[in-house]
Amino acid sequence: MARLNRPTRPNRGGSFEKWTVRLILPALLLAMGSVMLGLAGVHGPDWRGWFDGPERGTWRLLTINGEDVSAERMSVTVQSGEIVAGRDGCNYWNYSGEADPVTGERMMTSTLAGCMDTPAIQAYRKIAHGGAILRLLDENHLEAQSLGTVGQFIRWTDAMEEAERAEGEREVEAARNAEPLQIRPSAVPLRIGATPPPPPVLSPRPPPPPGAE
Repeated sequence: MARLNRPTRPNRGGSFEKWTVRLILPALLLAMGSVMLGLAGVHGPDWRGWFDGPERGTWRLLTINGEDVSAERMSVTVQSGEIVAGRDGCNYWNYSGEADPVTGERMMTSTLAGCMDTPAIQAYRKIAHGGAILRLLDENHLEAQSLGTVGQFIRWTDAMEEAERAEGEREVEAARNAEPLQIRPSAVPLRIGATPPPPPVLSPRPPPPPGAE
C-alpha cells in the first residue's frame, strides 16, 4: 500500500519560545530599569495605577463639614477605592495586612507624637477609619463621607509636598534671623566668705602755690 505524505506541522515549540522571549524579556528589562531608578532616587510612573481607579493617590484635606482645616496638613492615601494611610495633622499612619474576616478590624501602624485630641482630629478619624464613601468630583478634587462627616480633598503631589517643606524651612530660617541679639552681662565671680578689700585711701590735695588764683 502506498503511504500518503502528510503535511508537516509547524514547529510549535520554536514559535512558543520565540513569543515567550518577546514578552518576558521586555518585562524583565522594565523591572530592572525601575529598580535602578528607584535606587537612584528617581521615581517613575506608578504602574499599579494602571489597574486602579482614578481616586488612587494622596489627597490633602481642605475642609471638614465646610470648616477650613487646610492649616492642619491632614491627608489620606487611597488605593483600590479605599483609604489605607494618611496623616491626622500630628501622626502618620497606615493599615498593614488584610482585615480580620470576622471582626473586620485591621492592624494599623502609626508614629507616636503626642498631640491634643482636637475636634478636627476627631472628625478626621471618622473619615479615615469609618469606611468613607469616596466620590471623585473632578480630576483633582475628592469628597469623602462617613458617619455624618464630609471632607473635601485636593490631590496632593510629591512636588507640592516638597514645595511646602521648603517653604516651612524658609519660614523657620527667617524667624531665627529676626530674633534680637541678646547680650547677657558678664558674671563677676564671687567667692563665698571672702573679705572684701578695704576702700582706697585718698591723699589730701596739696594747697595751691602762693599768688595762684
